[in-house]
Amino acid sequence: MIIKSIQQQINTYLNRFPDEKSSLTPLLNQVDQPNQLYHRKSLPGHITASGIILKGDRILMIYHPILKKWLQPGGHVEVGEVPFEAAIREVKEETGFRCQLHEWHCKNSIPIDIDIHQVPTNQDKQEPEHLHYDFRYLLTIDPFIETIVDGEHQWAWIKYESVQQHRPKEFVKKLLKYQLIL
Repeated sequence: MIIKSIQQQINTYLNRFPDEKSSLTPLLNQVDQPNQLYHRKSLPGHITASGIILKGDRILMIYHPILKKWLQPGGHVEVGEVPFEAAIREVKEETGFRCQLHEWHCKNSIPIDIDIHQVPTNQDKQEPEHLHYDFRYLLTIDPFIETIVDGEHQWAWIKYESVQQHRPKEFVKKLLKYQLIL
């Protein structure tokens, strides 16, 4: 996979999914400061990465202990990482599964989805309310390696139609619309 700059990825992403331009306005307003996009303390937001893993009619979700919600595994991009590497690392840390990029990304060197969501104030981490520009990647579990270690979070395979959170539901609709899953 050829790694493009964040600006190139966003431009290519919007060429592929042009109807999402208005929803990416906060990211587009901040993209001219690409180095700041990777810093956890950058405001109004910064890039995170998530791994979307599908199994039949189910999606792998973790129970987020702070937000008290079922979400896809993901988190902050660390220094020296690109977003897809962070997504793979976060899935392993949070669930114990070793993953690799889905073949879709071999032809498309962009996230399969970019979601912007508000993160509430966290007094413990001294973080104000801010935005996460979540770059999402389709991943597959390495078929030759079972769960390596226990992950940090409780995880489950949840049927698409049972997903309660709005964003994962919208993501599944997008996958169906573009015939990325059946």
